[in-house]
Amino acid sequence: MIVLAAVMPWIEKPFQLGAVVVGVGFLVFVHELGHFLLAKMQGVRVERFALGLGRKLVGFTWGETEYALCLIPFGGYVKMAGEYPDQEREGADDEFYSKPPGRRALIVVAGVVTNAIVGVLVFICAFRLGVLLNAPEIEPVLGGPAWTAGLREGDIILEADGSKINSITDLAHVVMVSEGGVALKIQRGDEVFVEHVVPEKDQEYGIKTIGVETRAAMTIGAFLTKKSPLLIAEDVSDWGRLCRELTGAGDPSPAKRLWELLSDDARTAARAAGEHPGNADRAVVLKGINCAMGRPDFYRRESFAGVTLAKDVRERIEGGLDELDVTEILELNRRLIELSFPGNVAELSGQERAGFRKGDTVLAAGGEKLVSWSHFRRVTKENPGTPLEIMLRRKAAGEDDVETVIAVPMPLGGWSPGCVSGNDLYVESVRNGTVASAAGIKAGDRIVALNGQPTGGGNRFREAVGASGGKTITVGVDRDGSRMSFQMTPETDTIEKRALIGVMFRLEPVVGEVLPGSPAERTGLRAGDVLLSLKLQGSGAEEEIETWNQFDGRVNHGGGRAMTLSWSRNGKALGGTLVPEYDPSRTSGMLGLRPEMKLKLTRLGLFESIWYGIKSSYAMGKRVIGTIYGLLSLKVSPKVVAGPVLLPVMGMWFVERGLGTFLYFLGMIGINFAIVNLLPLPVVDGGVLLLIGVEKLRGKPLSLKSQTIIQQVGVAILVAIFLLITIQDVGRLSSLFGG
Repeated sequence: MIVLAAVMPWIEKPFQLGAVVVGVGFLVFVHELGHFLLAKMQGVRVERFALGLGRKLVGFTWGETEYALCLIPFGGYVKMAGEYPDQEREGADDEFYSKPPGRRALIVVAGVVTNAIVGVLVFICAFRLGVLLNAPEIEPVLGGPAWTAGLREGDIILEADGSKINSITDLAHVVMVSEGGVALKIQRGDEVFVEHVVPEKDQEYGIKTIGVETRAAMTIGAFLTKKSPLLIAEDVSDWGRLCRELTGAGDPSPAKRLWELLSDDARTAARAAGEHPGNADRAVVLKGINCAMGRPDFYRRESFAGVTLAKDVRERIEGGLDELDVTEILELNRRLIELSFPGNVAELSGQERAGFRKGDTVLAAGGEKLVSWSHFRRVTKENPGTPLEIMLRRKAAGEDDVETVIAVPMPLGGWSPGCVSGNDLYVESVRNGTVASAAGIKAGDRIVALNGQPTGGGNRFREAVGASGGKTITVGVDRDGSRMSFQMTPETDTIEKRALIGVMFRLEPVVGEVLPGSPAERTGLRAGDVLLSLKLQGSGAEEEIETWNQFDGRVNHGGGRAMTLSWSRNGKALGGTLVPEYDPSRTSGMLGLRPEMKLKLTRLGLFESIWYGIKSSYAMGKRVIGTIYGLLSLKVSPKVVAGPVLLPVMGMWFVERGLGTFLYFLGMIGINFAIVNLLPLPVVDGGVLLLIGVEKLRGKPLSLKSQTIIQQVGVAILVAIFLLITIQDVGRLSSLFGG
């Protein structure tokens, strides 16, 4: 599945892939052409000029040189007479090692210089034709530096530290090399102002960031690949029969199991629908069914005793339900529901069934006019398993043609440990320009009370603030041992539709309350216990628990899997097995839709294109050098590196956006080639230059044996790096395309 996900983008877009191969091949060609021309100028005999690596596909000989096109389209080389340590040398004047060190160095560095020159020229052409990149219209990451500074969704970054910003990539370049803070010139509606933001280190990639993303457009760009078995209203031809089957199902049967898992309100609605189908509250019944269908504990072997099942379903059950992955669970669920309610199953995934298409613009959902994609996400999240009426503008049908479709968000999560966090909430950041900031709350404060009462944990605090309805509240904090109180009136967020005060807080992994009869009580947890680590059943890794949200998230989205839990009580280490219970109120909905990102076209005049070409080349070079330094010093994660699998997929994205944008991509790759080839590793140009430098200092070259060993070790290192990056690429593509 993983390998399939990695190759599917290539199979589906042969033209784009071909363009990437030709473009990268051109960069390799000009690199090797630099070596070739300088070698000829220095009187060195060139035996082979190859584009690509591996077995020769076609070739011809002209003069003393064989020209070849090889199987693997990435890479290439110039083979000069007497170039390698293990080659026989005749001492002829036209051999590489017959030339003085300085002239050899010129030949070696020529490829790098050629790549740099071509990189600049390609950047210039790109800006002249027009570059379409992710716009600097932002969506701040919750709790990040930009969010804390008060930046809002929809803000447009015009400048950063005096540099004009044309794309989110330009902004990332400035932030990565910044010292201290970054001065951002921002447009918000008709207002233009400057805000100072202090970057932080990204924990996953190890690079500086201010925590912003390009704002999503309201246009559907892609679909998730996993299928959903969820029922929608049009699937059910006989509501009365369906509900009577549910309420009267005998044991054992999938219908009986489904009934047992329905919420109380869904059961009440189903009973009413069984008696009076015309008065059925279909939305409540559907939501109950759809949320129950998402539960792994629906699949118990004893549930199917004596039930006639299709062969494929029976084989899956007998193979062990605990071993099924998400895709298999959804497919099995679809088949079981089909057996219980023939003809009432959505055969296609939710978005296909509903009639969404790429390029559709989403206008409204659930009766709410949408202002952003995050608003759309909020609506779908709040309606798991519930049919939603969604208004679309169909791109191909014309601007004024609006269509309405019905879709059902897939229920996710819904699992509870049966305990809540402690009362203390540690403020990590306070958003500038909010009521909390104006009242005087600061990062580092410990929130201990709301309106004179204990907070009751993070969720209860959020709920109480959200339900304040514009009334003034009093927040009690502990600041360095001193108790303080702050009054403020929460502001209603237009997207979240709830009152907020503008703080991000961290919940320590401390149990505040254990609910009677809950999984936490059965495990042996008590109020005051400090959670230390967890290990999900079927997972090989034990995970240290650093925050309550981390623990709660693993439980909620763990699919009901049991977990081994360790905690401390009064300094004593304890442990046990926690088996979460299902709580429909904790489910959230998801539609498998991905939006397009907002794009901005940058097309410049000739002289401005020249300036931007040089500037972009310098910025890219600085970024590559900084990344390499970060990798070597272990300050930057290898995840920032793209290899031979991910690079073509990235390139195809640029190809789709026009010639100028694709040339911009080639400019980035050209500058990367130039700098990476200067690394002091054997086989690449930098390694050869290093050996020439050693020879110059010693007055003689290293011995043949030493050079051979260095070259072999270098090749082994490069092959290992290549394999690791390739494996990383495949894993990232698998997660991206849903394999």
